Amino acid sequence: MAAFGKTENWISASLSQSCISYLAEIRRSCISMKYQKGNLAMKIIKLSISLNVDVYEAIEREALERKLNGPELVRHILSDYALAGNYLSSSQKTWLKLYRELSDEVADYADQIVVRDGFSEDLTAKAVQMAQNDETWLNRYRICIGSGDVFGKDNPAKTSLNQNIGYRVRLAVNGEVIKNAKGRAVTGSAKGLVIKSFSKLRKT
Repeated sequence: MAAFGKTENWISASLSQSCISYLAEIRRSCISMKYQKGNLAMKIIKLSISLNVDVYEAIEREALERKLNGPELVRHILSDYALAGNYLSSSQKTWLKLYRELSDEVADYADQIVVRDGFSEDLTAKAVQMAQNDETWLNRYRICIGSGDVFGKDNPAKTSLNQNIGYRVRLAVNGEVIKNAKGRAVTGSAKGLVIKSFSKLRKT
């Protein structure tokens, strides 16, 4: 992920003044985030905005270069904007940074695995295994979920993080979830990992 300064320059060069004002409103709204049991409880808000076609295409091109999609890149840009401001507490900033970094690092491992060994349906599990072999990553994961038991169950923060990890892996390797005849995701069990299961993937 590029540093905020670079992203800010890209925003200023690419988005209209109305969009800059819109981002400022998003920044101010970040104060509405609250904590539950030591973890940031993300209140998901779906946003709908109108963009100039050239701006939209610029976002798509940059997203492709970063192995993201357009909406994910916009989410990164807005998060960078909030992180650079003064409306999130230091604890909230720490949580958000960890949430993104942990997910992005697993995605990077997945990309490395594909280059080295090729694509496999259990790629997410392999990438998580590589990540948690690093004690530093595991300790940061522990902080992010607000619990000493990284293998525990019934932790909403853990569920949210793990889902984001799976999502980022799919984007990084250009994969899609394998579905059965009923249209449901085909999953595999993950023993000894911070994730309990994973969606099996195939190359798109």
